[in-house]
Parts: sequence; structure tokens; C-alpha cells
Amino acid sequence: MKPKISFKYSLEKDAENWIYKIIGTEKGFISVEDTHSYYTENILEGLKKAKDKKEALAFMIQKIKSPKNSEIKFLAIHENIKTLEKIWKTIQGDYFDILSKILKAPLYRGGFISYLSTFTLCRSNVEEGYFYISTWGNISSQINIIFHEMHHMQFLSVYRKTLEESGLSENQIQNLKEALTFQLNEKDFQAITLLPDRGYPQHKDFRKKLKKIWDKEGDFKLFLPKAIELTKKIIKK
Repeated sequence: MKPKISFKYSLEKDAENWIYKIIGTEKGFISVEDTHSYYTENILEGLKKAKDKKEALAFMIQKIKSPKNSEIKFLAIHENIKTLEKIWKTIQGDYFDILSKILKAPLYRGGFISYLSTFTLCRSNVEEGYFYISTWGNISSQINIIFHEMHHMQFLSVYRKTLEESGLSENQIQNLKEALTFQLNEKDFQAITLLPDRGYPQHKDFRKKLKKIWDKEGDFKLFLPKAIELTKKIIKK
């Protein structure tokens, strides 16, 4: 059976994404200043005052539900899910086949969940097989995020042990993970992608160097050891 992505909206999961991206411990590639531009100061203050996770969740859920237009917002989210399901259904088989082929491994699980979130920044959970998509993006950018996040999750699930045993730090692993999505611009994906994968500005040169190695090797098992050595040279621990 082919792997499948289920698209869902959960107030609790949405709130968890807000909390994690605002006060979580994840070191991302967007500056703290830029991250702060995505929410109002009273939300940060409210989360800091929360005594525990339960109180923080209750506060954030209330904030998400509180705008007067919330009924329209939730209706739009559910319509968004219907559209995503319709479009993704036409390309998911091809996408998973190409991803498996390019990373030289079968998909690490048969089912994934994509939660929509009302926050602009999103995250993923490799072990539990879910990731977020922002409701602020258009359909083309949302499909691009699916490609991007699934590439991350498959790569980390299959190769994390190899990366760690090769001596890469968590920072180096995360940088390599992000830079590797240059592969989504390769010929195999072009028939089903709607937008190019640009990555983060700070990885521009790194991506170019990785692509040069990829163009020469053309096989992920041959490519990865050289990509690891390049990562050690240019990304600090």
C-alpha cells in the first residue's frame, strides 16, 4: 500500500505549534527578531505567565478562538483541507515514488498527518509522523511545504544514525537537512512541483556545493559521505 497523508485541523495541535515556535527550545533558521514579528507581545507575555503546559494550551486556544471572525476562519480552514486533499491525491503516488528513489530508501512509515496551523511558522515530528502547514500560504506554497517537510522527515528517519555515527553535531545535521532540499528542484520532481524550493538564504552557497557533488555522484549512497565531509568543513558544530 502506498504511503498516505491525512490533512487535519485540531485546535490543540494548532496551539501546540504556536507555543513551540514562540517559546520552544528548537533552534531554527529564522532569527528571534523575525520570529517575534509573527505574533503580538501580549501572546508572549501570556505564555510566559502560564504555570504549566495545560495553562499555556488553554491560553493559546482561547487566543486562536477569540477573534470575531473565527467562524469564517475555521470554515476557510476546512475548505483549505478539502482543496489540499483533492490536489495531493493526484500527485502523492508520484511524489513518494520519487522521494524513495532519490533518497534510496522506502518510506519509513505508511501514514502521515499534516495539521493546518494559524501560525505562520511550522514544525514537524519525525517519530510521530506529523508536520504542520500554515493556513496563511496559498495552495501552491502549501504543496511546496509538504514536499519540503516530507523530504526532511524521510531523510532524518533513514539517515540520522549514519549522520551521528559520522560525527555530525545536531546543528550540522539540521543545516544539512535544510540544504538537501535542493533535490526538490531536480528533474524528477519538476513534473509535479508547483514552486521551486529556495531554502534559507544562509544555505545558498552550501546548496550549490551539495548540488555539485550530487550532479557528479547521482546516487545518494555515494553522495552522502561526501555531503557529510562538506558539512563538517563549512558548518560549525
